[in-house]
Amino acid sequence: MASFSISKEYTKDLEGGFWNDPTAGWTYAGITKKFFPAWPGFSLLLQLQNKYFPGRSIPRYTKFKNDKLDELISNFYKNNFWNKLNGSYIANQTAANFMYDFMVHKPSQAVTVFNEAAKGIQPGIATDKNKVSIRVVELTNQYPYEFYNAI
Repeated sequence: MASFSISKEYTKDLEGGFWNDPTAGWTYAGITKKFFPAWPGFSLLLQLQNKYFPGRSIPRYTKFKNDKLDELISNFYKNNFWNKLNGSYIANQTAANFMYDFMVHKPSQAVTVFNEAAKGIQPGIATDKNKVSIRVVELTNQYPYEFYNAI
């Protein structure tokens, strides 16, 4: 079965470091304060800012080497994207990497696309509009080429 840690590495570099986005506020590792204000990593970033950049803002693209921050980022992506993908049940790691990356960058569209691909293989399959169901993952495992071509 697929591994979150492998898929996470596949996407991690695309998410970058810090950016104070003019429309969305603080963003770190692709996690934006505007959309995820309760993420505990933002309070840790404030502490890191005060430690390393006292009296000024964090420079754009800054990446902190901090185990706690890395753990918070990993938990965020696992809970918000991997688990909604049921990624640990996907048999093929390459398929899991692709599907996870799609979930991270376009979560609602990804679920819709995966559900529609499954319906193309098995019309009438029960799907969930908020996550990829186990049944959809089973079809992905059973018919990987058909599923990929349907996407």
